[in-house]
Amino acid sequence: MQAHGEIPKGLHVLHKCDNKICHNVEHLELGTHAKNVQDAWDRGLIKPRTKLNLEQALEIKERSQHENNAALGREFGVSRKTIHKIKKGHAKMCYPTEVLK
Repeated sequence: MQAHGEIPKGLHVLHKCDNKICHNVEHLELGTHAKNVQDAWDRGLIKPRTKLNLEQALEIKERSQHENNAALGREFGVSRKTIHKIKKGHAKMCYPTEVLK
């Protein structure tokens, strides 16, 4: 963003028009990586790389409070680590951030 000065630490230049080769300064804005990912999710540009749908993830989150991660993993065909991430709300790249908090 030469036209607007230095890019502050922690911010990135984001493309509002979703055209990565566009350099029109009217189509660029500063934002965080998290905002960029959320915007891409909201626009349908990120497809979940997961075996689980949102309904299953919510069921796992609820059941993992009183059931074994390994058993749930076997039932849903995913690893214990995946179950743990869903339980702790760290599966944000696969599901909208507000859902699994």
